[in-house]
Amino acid sequence: MDLVVKLPESAGYDILIIVVYFMSKRMDFIPTHTTVITEGTARFFLYHIWKLHGISTYVVLDKGPHFATHCTKELYCMLEIEIASLTA
Repeated sequence: MDLVVKLPESAGYDILIIVVYFMSKRMDFIPTHTTVITEGTARFFLYHIWKLHGISTYVVLDKGPHFATHCTKELYCMLEIEIASLTA
């Protein structure tokens, strides 16, 4: 998953969320706007990707571990999946 930012505005959107499938090399493009945060990214993923393909087993995200963690937690919350944290 990648975000392409600072695009010229079109129909109120100026960012693209790009999801590339590793095996098939298929790509999905989700238009959004600059005010999207992790919750919004998770919602877009839920409505545009999960409904077609289910949950990914492997995600590469170039926005850093904190963004990926928050986005995944938010997605699991929306899907009502309980996360069991383990501590050593």
